[in-house]
Amino acid sequence: MTWKEIGLAGIIAIAPSTGYMRSARADDVQEANNSGSEKEGIDEKLKETFRLADLAVSLSKQGKHKEALELYQRADRMVPNDDDLIGGMAFAYDNLGNFTKAEELYKKALELDRDDFETNHNYGIFLCKRERFQESIPFLEVAVQKKPKSKVTVAWLGYAQKKQ
Repeated sequence: MTWKEIGLAGIIAIAPSTGYMRSARADDVQEANNSGSEKEGIDEKLKETFRLADLAVSLSKQGKHKEALELYQRADRMVPNDDDLIGGMAFAYDNLGNFTKAEELYKKALELDRDDFETNHNYGIFLCKRERFQESIPFLEVAVQKKPKSKVTVAWLGYAQKKQ
């Protein structure tokens, strides 16, 4: 079940792998409004998932990737196949040195949302660090299109273009 399938409790959804806020689409809000009697249970599940994801983001920022991964996994069991949660797990696996699992999850997150800034940014850097520069460029280009002022992403894109 995705965020959309369980319905959003309001107009804002938290992107767990980034900590950024994003606006829910109109159909997300409409679906939340149509959820009827299930809304109470859904609201509690959603609140708990947001809480876990927020804590995972905080732990990841502190370099506590093992603990962050555990929380992302718990949240993923509650709301499976959410691209933000999967992207967060990929980032954690990447930082824990499980590169095979990280790449698998980066690809899965991108299948769910091809245009996500954070996943394209992180996967592009992941590929650069493995000297797969030519492969990294399309992902970094998408990230730069999404956030042209991201100095880090622009720098990685320039590096990849130079090294290819």
